[in-house]
Amino acid sequence: MSTPRKTGDEPISTLFARLVDDGTNLFRAELNLYRQAALRRVAQAKMPVVMIVAAALIAQSSVTVLLVGCALGLARWIGPVGGGLAMAVIGFALCGLLVRIAIKRLTAALGEANDKDSVALTENVVEEKVAEKKAELEAAA
Repeated sequence: MSTPRKTGDEPISTLFARLVDDGTNLFRAELNLYRQAALRRVAQAKMPVVMIVAAALIAQSSVTVLLVGCALGLARWIGPVGGGLAMAVIGFALCGLLVRIAIKRLTAALGEANDKDSVALTENVVEEKVAEKKAELEAAA
């Protein structure tokens, strides 16, 4: 019968195998961390992108209204132009407001304001891995 080896008496091949396993686990944890951060940012960017698309559609319809109003104004001399211009101005104002709000939200979603969460999450993952390794070493001793 052989006696169990102490932690310091393990062969080099076992140590390298453990090193490769630990490196692989760390790589997978980091990859998962970056994946979660990317998915969170994509989720935050959905609404601003929808607002930009809505603003583009409103701008397109405002240009159409403006052109139709001008055409009617030329046909009837002045009356419908006022209504066409008023609707175009209102449409462009709404478009500008939506783009402004969307840009603020998009810069907040993609900016560095959320990087503090990523750092805290990384620290938690590292602390958990260190605790696991300590528990393994204590169990082996």
